[in-house]
Amino acid sequence: MCKFPYLFSEIEIRGKRYRNRILTGPTMFAEFIFNPEYGENIYNMVEKRAAGGAAEVTTGELTLGDDNARNLFDVSIDIDKHEGPVFKAFSEYAARIHKHDAIALLELCHWGEGVDECTEERMQKICDVFRRGAVFARKCGFDGILLHGGHGFLIQQWISRMTNHRTDAYGGSIENRARFPKRVLDAVREGLGEDGIFEMRFSAEENVPDEDALTIEDTKSFLQEIDGMVDIIHISNGLKNKSSRTHTFTSMYDEHGYNIPLAAEIKKVVKKTKVAVIGGINDPGQADKAIADGMTDLIILGRQAIADPEFPNKAKAGKEDRIRKCIRCFHCYPGPCEHETETMWPPAGGLPEPSGPPPFAMESYRDAEDPLEAMCRGIASDLMNIGECTINPEANLKVYPDIFPVPKASRKVLVVGGGPCGMQAAITAAKRGHKVTLAEKSSQLGGILSIMKSDHDKRDLYAFMKLLSREVKDNGVKILTSCNKAKELIADGGYDHVIIAVGGRRKELIIPGFEHCIHVVDACLNPEILGKNVVFIGSGLSACEAAVFLAKEGK
Repeated sequence: MCKFPYLFSEIEIRGKRYRNRILTGPTMFAEFIFNPEYGENIYNMVEKRAAGGAAEVTTGELTLGDDNARNLFDVSIDIDKHEGPVFKAFSEYAARIHKHDAIALLELCHWGEGVDECTEERMQKICDVFRRGAVFARKCGFDGILLHGGHGFLIQQWISRMTNHRTDAYGGSIENRARFPKRVLDAVREGLGEDGIFEMRFSAEENVPDEDALTIEDTKSFLQEIDGMVDIIHISNGLKNKSSRTHTFTSMYDEHGYNIPLAAEIKKVVKKTKVAVIGGINDPGQADKAIADGMTDLIILGRQAIADPEFPNKAKAGKEDRIRKCIRCFHCYPGPCEHETETMWPPAGGLPEPSGPPPFAMESYRDAEDPLEAMCRGIASDLMNIGECTINPEANLKVYPDIFPVPKASRKVLVVGGGPCGMQAAITAAKRGHKVTLAEKSSQLGGILSIMKSDHDKRDLYAFMKLLSREVKDNGVKILTSCNKAKELIADGGYDHVIIAVGGRRKELIIPGFEHCIHVVDACLNPEILGKNVVFIGSGLSACEAAVFLAKEGK
């Protein structure tokens, strides 16, 4: 019997069967497939999610533009061509997802470009490009599209009073502000046809200190206006240009399922449209309860799908303790948690003319033999680490485990060091069929992660440590704890290979009185040894996070 019956109940939309209530959200730009060094990573990512058991898999955003818009990427020039390299590349997305019986959606996005100045002619051009984009998606074999309407993009710009200051028929009341978004939705539906699935992402709130910022009440009113025009509404939050500061991404300091209460508010007022929610959901129990309690209809996995695309299969099989739960560390999306820009990108009126080859302007690559490839190569140095994962070593690899050469023989392998690196090395080697011994000098495995035990904000990191310990045992690794004889093992053990994973050494601060200081690791392991008033020497990440922890401990 399934432990999560609500999460794994089926649902049907537009004649398509959703095998469970788990969707995977869009990650990475869809156009990255045109980078020959990176494209297979993206295909592999979406295919793993489908194979991992999700009911629906969505590509990253395909940014739509037109003859007056210069967006981050723009393949709009090719969406009318239902043949050629662009068509074939996007068709491959759909094929990879359908291969594993999941529903395939293409995300369409328009960054917007100044609501107040948008003319009727511009509105019509935008509607037309969305209609064409929907047609393109269906021709490529997708079951439908996800329209990115939130995070400060086009649709949200028209609904928010921060960006819509119009005094004509498109401004003022919610009915007026929703007038153009409705035209866009009608255009998409026309392109999709009646059997195409139509989903839209929207922010529940904008979460900035501005009296005109979008509130949950504004969002509820807008979604009532469009109820039934889309099949599923994705409830997210905030603004892309302020990211974790507005809860577009949640951090380890936010509660899991941050947007679930907001989705519940929306579910009370929309009657024809299904509600899905994203935001720090990494536990199938929480997801199942949210559906059971009527707070949402479906769950969306974002960064969690990077951390473990097998989440659905593991949960269904009752192996939820084997799920690698996203620790919300921002390694897969570096920058958003730290940086803030003052305006949505691109700015109103479009980008300025480049003085040199700008990294994000398609025009600078138009003369290349393959402009899409040239563009993707141009931004690769900045963005190639997007999609890497702290806890999933198989994310964003250029060589995939399922295509590694088969070992010619089982080797005898020694791993020295039982921290996260050593445990993962042991797990990987054992899965490859090798006989592995793991030697750790302390009395238990875990290394630096053992200090997370008492820190509530680091509970996911501590859970990851416990998961690695279980996987080490699951894979038959011989474990030697309290082992101070690594040199002897290496010399006398007859090992074919030795992996050294002993971690780093503490850096001593050579100043008078330092002998009276306590190292941050010791302080976190044993906060009771500290007095009431604590001073940190150094203000790096370790100091900042430890300061938060100790403050919560009453220091």
